[in-house]
Amino acid sequence: MVRKSRQKHGKGHTLGLSRKAVVAAGLQLIDREGIDGLKMRALALKLGCDPMAIYHFVPNKAALLEAITELLERQASPPAGATADWQTALQEYAANQLAVALRHPKAIPLFTLRVSDNAATQAAHAWLRELFEALRLPDTAATVRLCTAGINGVLLNYSVLQGATGNAERIAKKMMREMVEAICLHCTANRV
Repeated sequence: MVRKSRQKHGKGHTLGLSRKAVVAAGLQLIDREGIDGLKMRALALKLGCDPMAIYHFVPNKAALLEAITELLERQASPPAGATADWQTALQEYAANQLAVALRHPKAIPLFTLRVSDNAATQAAHAWLRELFEALRLPDTAATVRLCTAGINGVLLNYSVLQGATGNAERIAKKMMREMVEAICLHCTANRV
């Protein structure tokens, strides 16, 4: 009887689980239940495993949230390859960020308010730094913070608007476009 139970609820590897599957299932739970609805027992039930099996892939819930944050950042990564110009590249990056928020609206607070230093976040900030350094701005770091805060502000506004109006997506797209245009004007005016 113990053997049968171990096969059903054994270690994650024996069930065909992976870190990627655990993180993806965690994001699906957030999409359905919100961040507060992400419980390790609920995740285990979704995956068809014992809750302890999850800990073979993530050491704790905080690590799972960090992994989900990184997944979202990877989905919203800066545009790859050459683009027409820096302004178009910045608009594409902001559009990528908004697209992820539109796909995962209940994860917006995790995506925008969580202090994270994962590889995907570092890569996005490095991309922004390079973009703004090429413009020879007097304070590149401040411009990166301004841009990041602007994007996060639009995403948080969308989070609030989505329950209040039927055209929240249209409003958020317009707000994002206008915010990036304002950043571009700021950069153009402050070039050395």
